[in-house]
Amino acid sequence: MEALVPFTTSGQLLNCVDKKMLVALRDGRKIIGVLRSYDQFANLVLNDAVERIHAEDEYADIPRGLYLIRGENVVLMGEVDLDFEDVVPLKSAPIEDVLNKTAVLDENRAVADSVRDAVLRQRGFCTERVDGDVDVHNYGHEPSTSAFTRQQQVQHAEQLKRDAELEAEAEAALQMEQQRAYIMQQQQHQQQQQQQASELKAIEEQQMLMAQQQQMAFTQQQQHLAQQHAQQPQHAQSVQPVQSMQTPQTPILTPEQHQRFIHHQQQQFYQQQQQQHNQFRY
Repeated sequence: MEALVPFTTSGQLLNCVDKKMLVALRDGRKIIGVLRSYDQFANLVLNDAVERIHAEDEYADIPRGLYLIRGENVVLMGEVDLDFEDVVPLKSAPIEDVLNKTAVLDENRAVADSVRDAVLRQRGFCTERVDGDVDVHNYGHEPSTSAFTRQQQVQHAEQLKRDAELEAEAEAALQMEQQRAYIMQQQQHQQQQQQQASELKAIEEQQMLMAQQQQMAFTQQQQHLAQQHAQQPQHAQSVQPVQSMQTPQTPILTPEQHQRFIHHQQQQFYQQQQQQHNQFRY
């Protein structure tokens, strides 16, 4: 029941939210990440977390992503000073090298501890470890399981690296596909614009031809009327316009009417083109 007692000082973590923190765990691991949330039992949620491993003057980070830490496993926690984060007496190294060097150091430490414990027992002293504790080593011991654990960590780090590469390749392929689709859409849109422009040009040429024909017909009609007025007596000149109005003829556009007709056709074409552009855009 003692484990269920709330962490009474968890309210002090409020100032640490959204800050980069270093958390030391009971098993010796060091986790660095941005504190996003916590509860009354000091259970922590770290974002963009990495597990930092040290070996002599080298270090490596194993990405952990979103990381949940049980409050009872926290030994120490402190804020990382961003101004001095890069000013450390350690140099970054490949994770495989650091893990291999750490495994060697653990083995050497285990051998030294085993020799020390054997000497203490021979002289009647009790040792720091008892049967059942972690890393119990005797003189002439078998290799510890730490090397196997390090190998698993190396494999896990390699798997994370491969997953990140595959994700980057998939994202790049998706971007290329989207860019290719966008280019095809642009080409289709340009083709439609060129086709519409050619159709409009053909319409304008046809209209200009019709206007020229109408202008020629109008000029010929005016000349013909002028000749008739010159040949007929004066009393018949007032009747001739009425007869010409009653005869069915093809409507003739004046130059001003023709310009207004062309302007109206162009406005309709531009409105249709703008509507098609808006549909393609959205």
